[in-house]
Amino acid sequence: MRKVLSVIFIIVMTVAIVLPLASCGSNPQEQYYLVATELEKSEKLMGNYFANKYDMKELNAAMQAAQLALDNSDKKAYKSVLLELQKQNKAFESFIEERVKESYSIQTVKDNSSDYPFEVDVSVLSGFWEYKPIVLQSSKNPISLVGLPAETTDTEPYMCLFIGVNSAEYDYDIENEETRTITVQDENGELVSALVNTKVTITARKGFDYLDETQFYSSNPAYLFKNKSGVVLFAIPNRDEGSDFFILYK
Repeated sequence: MRKVLSVIFIIVMTVAIVLPLASCGSNPQEQYYLVATELEKSEKLMGNYFANKYDMKELNAAMQAAQLALDNSDKKAYKSVLLELQKQNKAFESFIEERVKESYSIQTVKDNSSDYPFEVDVSVLSGFWEYKPIVLQSSKNPISLVGLPAETTDTEPYMCLFIGVNSAEYDYDIENEETRTITVQDENGELVSALVNTKVTITARKGFDYLDETQFYSSNPAYLFKNKSGVVLFAIPNRDEGSDFFILYK
């Protein structure tokens, strides 16, 4: 019985030792591929919004060492450069995750190398839709945002921003842009930061473009994003003088 247990122990220990080695590649070609793949991941992460807010010194050094090993076909270095690069990538991703947690918005694309990690599906603004402010606002700001479908085959959907009982008509265009931080007012009236990608450009239709409000909204884009509960929110710039933040509608 003791002999059997000893054999089992030796097998388990052998597997425990071999598995980590196998994860780094069992031959030079596989190791080369793993290093190249991890290096590609690093390069994509470099484009993340938080790259300029993170000390990239150690990650850059790991990338340079990995590239040098590949360029020189330094088979002996593959394992060590791979482990270091994985370590640095993981550290940077942890930093990104912590910064995202601080945001009022959530990351909708779970890939930290994505160009638009906070994008919103534009289909949320199809057909008829209506959004109302999550916090009561002054009379200078809309009491509701209403989207209306196209009325004919040769026209586009449009939206109305009701200030009181009246509203001008606006065309709107939705596109994703580089991640940016905006200041928004949350449910408690507190000012917090939100990370966004999906921009809504609002343009007053002919006949309404002379109004002060339409000129303001035509000059200041709005944004769409999801909050921690997964609810899509419409962020509209505040028209109150001295209030440099976005009002949230849902």
